[in-house]
This record gives sequence, C-alpha cells and structure tokens, in this order.
Amino acid sequence: MNFNIKEIFTAFMVLFAVIDIVGNIPIIIDLRKKAGHIQSEKASVIAGVIMIIFLFIGESILKLVGIDVHSFAVAGAFILLFIALEMILGITLYKQEEGSSLNATVFPLAFPLIAGPGSLTTLLSLRSEFHTENIILAVIINVLLIFIVLKTSAKIERLIGQNGINFSKAYATASVCAPSRAAFLTGNYHHRYGFEFLPDLFNYSPRVRKADCKRFGHQDNFKMWYEKDVPINQRGLDPYVNTIGDYLKKMGYQTSVIGKWHMGTHPKFRPESYGFDYHYGITGAASLYAPIGKENIVESKHTWDFADFITWQVSKYYTFENGKNSIPKKSEYLTDVFTKKAVNYIKENKEIELIPRVGNHNILLGNINGYEEKFKKLKLFYSEGVKQTGWNNYKEINLKFKDQIVCVKK
Repeated sequence: MNFNIKEIFTAFMVLFAVIDIVGNIPIIIDLRKKAGHIQSEKASVIAGVIMIIFLFIGESILKLVGIDVHSFAVAGAFILLFIALEMILGITLYKQEEGSSLNATVFPLAFPLIAGPGSLTTLLSLRSEFHTENIILAVIINVLLIFIVLKTSAKIERLIGQNGINFSKAYATASVCAPSRAAFLTGNYHHRYGFEFLPDLFNYSPRVRKADCKRFGHQDNFKMWYEKDVPINQRGLDPYVNTIGDYLKKMGYQTSVIGKWHMGTHPKFRPESYGFDYHYGITGAASLYAPIGKENIVESKHTWDFADFITWQVSKYYTFENGKNSIPKKSEYLTDVFTKKAVNYIKENKEIELIPRVGNHNILLGNINGYEEKFKKLKLFYSEGVKQTGWNNYKEINLKFKDQIVCVKK
C-alpha cells in the first residue's frame, strides 16, 4: 500500500472543487421540492460507486462506445445546462413521475450532478499522477461530505431562505427607541441633531442607566446627559428639523402618527411640530397596555430587574389625542385601541398611498375596502411581474381597480 497524506489531501481538494457540492445546494433544494424527498444515503453511495468504477474501467468504457473524454465531458455539460434552464425558466425538460424520489436520487442527482463529467474525467487525470488507493480515499471523504450536505439540505434551505437569503438580523441607528425613531423620521443619523439619548423626564432615569452600566461593566462610561448636561426642555428632536411628516404635508398628504411618539417630553416636541396632522397614542417612554388589575390580563412583573421595577412604578394606562388626555373607553387593551384608531383614520381620509422601502415607486391602494384582495394582487405582482420587468421600471403601482393592476412607467 502506498498511502500518502499529501496525495489524499490534494486529490480530495481537487475533487471537492470539481464536484462543488456546496455550489450545487440550490439545485439539490430544487430537486428535493420536485421529487418530494431525496434518499441521501443512496445518492451518496451510488455517486461514490460510479466514481470508483470509472476510476478503474472508465477509459475502457469510453473506448468501447467510441467516445473520447472531451466528448463525454461536453455531453454531461449539456445535461447540467438543461437542469439549470429548468430552475431559471421554471419549466420541465426532464419528466419525473409523481413522488418518484428514487428517480431524482439516481438521475440527475447521483449522476451527472455529483458523479458528473467533470468529476469522472478528473479521476482519469488524477490516476496518472497519484496512487489509486489515495484517490479512492479522497473519493470516500468527498462522499461523506456529500451525504452530510444532502441530509441537511432542508435545514440549509430554512437557513438561506427559499429565494436566496433570510435576513436574520436587522439594524437600527441606536439601541433604544427614541434616537432610532428620530433617525427614521429624518432619514439621517440621530447624532446629527444631538439626539443621542432617551429624552426621559422622570428622576429615575439616571439610576436606571447607571444600574445597566454597572451590570454590564461600563459604569465609568455613563453619560451625565440626564442629570445636568441638557435641560429638560431641550431633550428632544429640534422642531425645526424636517421630517417625513413635513415633506408629505408639503405634497398635500394627510399625515398621522398612531402609537408611541417619545420625541421629547416638552409640549414643543409633540407630533404637530413635525408635520403631522393627527396623533393618538403615548408621548412618553412607556405605558401600560391596560389598567392594573384588569380581568383576563396577566401582569408579568420582574421585580429583580431594576428597570422593570421602575417601569411598573412610574408607568400608567393613558393615551393622548392631539395633546389632550384621552383615556380609552371600557379600558380596552391599548394595542387594539391603536389598531381601531388607525383604521378609522384611514377610512375618514379615504385613500391610502404606500411608500415601500424596496423599489423606487408609490403604491396607490385606494380606500380601505377590499384591502386584503388588493394586497394579494400586490403580492402576485411582486412575485411574478417584477421578476420579468425589474424593481425600478415603474413610478406608480395602482391597485384601485378590480382584477387588474395599472402601472405608470418612469
């Protein structure tokens, strides 16, 4: 026996690069969807056996049928091209029996996807340079990796998403609500306007922040902003800064904010100073969803957590409507109240226009009636129509009309 670690590793890496099982994951996922199931063990074993057999008698088989190595490689490449066309165009070139997982396991998965023209012709090249036993071990190691990828293909699909990537993380300009909201309203980093911290009014804020800093080991980095650096009436977003509300207002839109505001506790920091016609919700850092002791609502109090303890001490069940106290009737759950207020505002102001974060276009939804059907049409347009035309061909997508979508090109 002539076992050699260097030869085994080199042959393994060459085969791994040629087979490219990682790059073939999208094709494997597509095959699994069509067949319903892929037999990972059989596909791996069959591919391994084909490669080992071809290592010994592949050249003789090609000579017997009168095909040279290059012609064999080209024929296999055409098969892979047709598989790729099926995926890209959404068509069926290879007829599959319903639920026939064995067919997909053998063809085209084991051959020619894994044990394909590239890997088989590579084996013939390796045989002229390395000892056969080292090549066989390299094949076996690759087969084990192939089995792992095939076996975990469903988990891989959940990880990367059906059409590419699942975004598992999102990013904001700040770790707390008020500064990041300032950035969202202005379209700029909140630091530009000196809005770097929470604009809390109550005296417990410094203690909460200090407690957090001490807990996470950054007590020396605590800012004195809360205690003496900035007066209460200046803790907020400068009303002279333009926001999305100001811009929409100039274009003739009705504007409103439903829910939490928290852009400063002084009256000058209320929504009407930033281009919003109407606000219903809370203006501070927190509120209770319902009055304390309300039936059928669980109160989860974490008394061991100082911030949670303070929240229960200083928060209350309340709402404001355009700066005036407006306690919900029948002490309704606050999220339900916000939803009803938002729906009523839309109904009263007739038509809805959406500004999506993806694609440089506006969506005319019309009135609230039949909104579910309109969103179904929009989903269909995004999933089918946009694939053909691209995201940036239209400036307006109109969903007002029954059974049709009217688009205005740029």
